[in-house]
Amino acid sequence: MLGRVFVLSFNTILLCAAQPLSATEVLDDFDNVRSSFAQWDDRQADRSSLMFMKEPKGERIYLLNRIDGAQEHNDPGPVCPNDEPLAPSCIVPSAASDAGPKCPIAERRNGKVIHQRNELRLRNPQVNFHPADASHWYSISFKLAGTEGEEIPSCGSVRWVIAQWKYTEMDCNANASPFLAQRFDNGILHVTVEDGVCRCMIASAPGDPYVKTASRISPFVQLPLPGRLQRVAPLKCLTHDERPCKPNRLELFATNPEAMKTLPDPKADWVRMTYFVRADGPSGSQFDVYANDNFIVRAVGARPEGIRFPNRVKFKFGHYRDKIQSRADLMVDRVCISRNPKRCGIMPPP
Repeated sequence: MLGRVFVLSFNTILLCAAQPLSATEVLDDFDNVRSSFAQWDDRQADRSSLMFMKEPKGERIYLLNRIDGAQEHNDPGPVCPNDEPLAPSCIVPSAASDAGPKCPIAERRNGKVIHQRNELRLRNPQVNFHPADASHWYSISFKLAGTEGEEIPSCGSVRWVIAQWKYTEMDCNANASPFLAQRFDNGILHVTVEDGVCRCMIASAPGDPYVKTASRISPFVQLPLPGRLQRVAPLKCLTHDERPCKPNRLELFATNPEAMKTLPDPKADWVRMTYFVRADGPSGSQFDVYANDNFIVRAVGARPEGIRFPNRVKFKFGHYRDKIQSRADLMVDRVCISRNPKRCGIMPPP
């Protein structure tokens, strides 16, 4: 049973909101409503589906972000270049059986799949979207659950983004997908990057939806040293029309290829995902991925087709998925963005 809602009125929040924080310096534990919504823009969200909650024992206060397939809100539509095409899923759906789950079918309108979103992004893009060549650390602690005991779909190849990083300046003929995305297709946490017209999955949780994770996440930790890195292959790469592809620039490095398949399950417990993001620069892009403060993989050199530089980075979190008759709650306990990892409680390797 979820804890009690202690704030519902977003009109009051926005009227009382202070000015946004300075560029790319955000630390939000979602325990102060006015502070949170002074920072986050809800123009792509349904205010009635955003609630501040407290765990029954008062151990956490968090933002609950609900998506409901029975509602018609927030279909972004084919707006270029402001919205991403969800494109095919990299996760192979589980086979449904008579005794197994019922696979949801994405709703269509005029022959096209309908999308729905409930996303938050930083206010004032001219101030809060940092230059692509300015390295930043991002950390997000979260959990996912079916609303009121509903099951998260584990089949049907439902496409579902829960956090994304995009360039702000894109032409309509560019690859408009996020250059880095945290996804939840078929209830499986995974991370993708874009290189040219190729989407590559670089980290994933195991396919078994019942994998358990550690019970708690410490807000201040010492990240482990990555150790000796070796070149590894992506877990899967597809074009947006579902053809296998080979990235032109992307190189991946991990201590062991099997580490790329060990992301935790946010359906089982709270998860903390941490990213080092340099989206451009003299030596190209670099994205480091950590899960519960364990190094997973480094992606170097990726660049989507048709992107011009200099550019800026836009970060969003929340639901963006195919519209299905299913309800789910994304619970977010903490988001931190900073050039200084120590501000986010991260002690990176030397």
